[in-house]
Amino acid sequence: MTETWGKSIKKGANHSTISLCEHLKDTVEVAEMLFTCIDASSSIFGNRKNLIKQAVLYALSLHDIGKILPAFQIKTLGNHNYEPWDVTHEIPHSFFSIFWIDKEKLKEKIKTILQEDKKTQEDKKTEKIIQFIISAVAYHHWRENFEMLLLRSEEIIRLCEKILADKHFRDSLEKNLKEVENELASKFNFNVIKLNEKLLKELKNGRKLYEYATPPYKLYWLPARLELQNDDIKEWIWISGFTMRSDHFASYCEEENENFNKVEIKNKMFQSIKNSVEKKIGSNPWQIQRINKNTDGDLTNKNIILAAPTGYGKTEFAFLWSNSEKFFYALPLRSAVNQIFERAKEIFDDERVGLLHSDADVYLLGQNKDKDIGDNLRLYDLAKQLSHPVIISTGDQFFPYALKPPGYEKIYATFSYSRLVIDEVQAYNPKACAIIVKFIEDIVRLGGKFLLMTATLPKFVLEEIERRTEADARKKIYEKINFFEEEKPKFQNLIKHKIQITVIENKEESKNLNFSLPLEELEKIINACNNGKRVLVIVNKVSQAQEIYRTLKKSEKIPSEKLFLLHSRFTSKDRREKEVKIMDMEFKNPKSPDEKEGKILVTTQVVEASLDIDADVLFTELAPLDALIQRMGRVLRRFGPQCAQIPKLTETNVYLWVFRDGLESGNGKVYGKELLKLSLDSLSSYYTDSQLLSACLSSDADWIDKVIDKVKNAEITVSEYCKYKLVESFYDGLQERDCLKDFYNTLNLLDAGYMSDRKHDAEKLFREIYNIDIVPWEKLKEFANKINSFFNSGQTGWIKFKTEVLINYVVSVPSWGVKDELAYDCISPFLSEISASDRKKARRWLQGIFAVRTYDKYDSQEGILLDKNTKYDNIID
Repeated sequence: MTETWGKSIKKGANHSTISLCEHLKDTVEVAEMLFTCIDASSSIFGNRKNLIKQAVLYALSLHDIGKILPAFQIKTLGNHNYEPWDVTHEIPHSFFSIFWIDKEKLKEKIKTILQEDKKTQEDKKTEKIIQFIISAVAYHHWRENFEMLLLRSEEIIRLCEKILADKHFRDSLEKNLKEVENELASKFNFNVIKLNEKLLKELKNGRKLYEYATPPYKLYWLPARLELQNDDIKEWIWISGFTMRSDHFASYCEEENENFNKVEIKNKMFQSIKNSVEKKIGSNPWQIQRINKNTDGDLTNKNIILAAPTGYGKTEFAFLWSNSEKFFYALPLRSAVNQIFERAKEIFDDERVGLLHSDADVYLLGQNKDKDIGDNLRLYDLAKQLSHPVIISTGDQFFPYALKPPGYEKIYATFSYSRLVIDEVQAYNPKACAIIVKFIEDIVRLGGKFLLMTATLPKFVLEEIERRTEADARKKIYEKINFFEEEKPKFQNLIKHKIQITVIENKEESKNLNFSLPLEELEKIINACNNGKRVLVIVNKVSQAQEIYRTLKKSEKIPSEKLFLLHSRFTSKDRREKEVKIMDMEFKNPKSPDEKEGKILVTTQVVEASLDIDADVLFTELAPLDALIQRMGRVLRRFGPQCAQIPKLTETNVYLWVFRDGLESGNGKVYGKELLKLSLDSLSSYYTDSQLLSACLSSDADWIDKVIDKVKNAEITVSEYCKYKLVESFYDGLQERDCLKDFYNTLNLLDAGYMSDRKHDAEKLFREIYNIDIVPWEKLKEFANKINSFFNSGQTGWIKFKTEVLINYVVSVPSWGVKDELAYDCISPFLSEISASDRKKARRWLQGIFAVRTYDKYDSQEGILLDKNTKYDNIID
């Protein structure tokens, strides 16, 4: 008799197998290690700890026994000598697993645990735990075809009939499974594997599988709404989530020959973290004082909402607040995530810090060139397995799970004993903010903790978090720390910005508004540079940034090597090189007092959130007020609240451009005009001491007369406290407008029980993706040749393909108004030099990458360039 396989692992020319029994034992071993780590640091389970743990161990022992199905052994794993031989009857192995669960014996096991834990109503409780175990087994790997299988069960019925009618087939399967059960019994007392004939007959007679094994991903399948204040739902999430995580990590270790004990890498002790922070920012800083000397108990045990100016040291506070426990640090932008990742490594060490975003693998390979490529990829893989005690990530890696897509239990179970740091929440759009609020609500109910910190906290976000997290506890479960108010005198005297508002007259030309900068504004930029200033120019569209860069480059008054352009429309390789040069060299914070040579950075919104750069002067287009404050935070960043002496501000260092027609170069497509009007109104109210909110609802012409002309050429000196109050006033104005309807509509949708069918759809809703990945049209043939060379050189693997090919050619561009064509269709004629199997692999790797004729050329200095015949009004960039 042949061995029953659990895994078939192919790596290049090498092929190895792992028996089914060995895989099941591996998953149980991983779970035991995981629960040991959790038990040591968390009390989230209360008196249910043993119950949850044992339920997970039972689920893992049963989750893959359906792999005895001949079609799976022969077709999927390649076990061609397997008996009985049958490749006709085929269903997902996880579905087949539940056919072999002896429900009555499993009930006895669960009842014994409940009695040991002295729980009441054992019968009712037992039924629920059994339901959760069966669900965890059936859906530990969700596939998109599961829904159809559950609703139309012809394949399931045919397999039931085969087992019931063919005694030889059935006896052979039972014999194979008996050997697995005997081996499992030798590890621990477990004998609940037996064919459930009653279930097979019921399914054969028309009972739906989802009536027996409830899927957690469709509301209309659930017996009740998924309310996380319900302890039963928490148990379901824990059982299912830890089953998934243990299975996924065991599989990873089997495939990569990794140690199981890395399922949870231990963090530094708090004293070590404290010493590292002090070494970095000085002895006994405010962060340590606040953590240790809070008047209302230890801050490390609390949820916190922290408001403090840019450059105040919020990141180090977050590191201390983690209190040696597992934590996730989420930011909106990859470049900001990379920066915090490097800072975290200085505090926690390289091996304890993981990085997660869409190009994290590329970043790690580029940063650690002295390490073996396998070591770099191992760091990335462990981060994906959630093993690191510190994980720095973009928000889109976790927040979309608030929409409950398949697999969300794994994330929720992990966050239930972890801490979450959310930085720069104002940088997300209203829909994403609503999803973040729901995510916070859910993890708090499960037992996790959060720290929300920003310089500009949206009031509507704060109010919703307060309402949702305090509703059941009937007490304040978070502490709000507002340094603007606590240290008001300090921030009233801290003045780093003097704003001049310039209204640019732009008349309509050929039915298109002209958003070109006047010569006098360009001269201001050049003069500031020639006076030895670091000049930051931020505009709202890539095409606008490119035009300004191009015009300045033609000028003979500034050295071209001191002119830089950064935006989101570069290849990953070019953008990363520019970010490193700008952030680590040319605009590094703090600016050295010895630096005398001027320089100019022309950029877009990519620098707003958490980028640690330092400039002397800012020229910026109008944007929502919170974004403007973030842009201003890049100016004189070297002079923070802890500075002993800040030079007196004597001249304008923030120039705000407002186009009379259209307000800004996006003309309402980048930012809604209502937001821009409210922003200008807040500034005009500060300047003129008059409220003009009603004017925002009047015609553009009337509004311009009433507001813009009042602030034309105005000069406004603002302290850090004034900036805080301006943003507060701005958010108050938002509460009364339609700007936030997406925020509240999304929350209402989530509260109604919305669950996403697919992870991809959840991510798309969170990101509100309007971009596509493309290869510039003129680069297509060169791109195809690079692909041919890659495969013909014998290189393999997605990561290698991504780092050797894609990062050099693929650019993210706006999809609005653009007719696109699949890139792999365009390059197919060029791929005749590689084998059919490599062509198939190349097409799979290129799915979702397009070629667009309107995006014709690419320049390493300017980025993607539109064809000259393209109508720019059709494209948001």
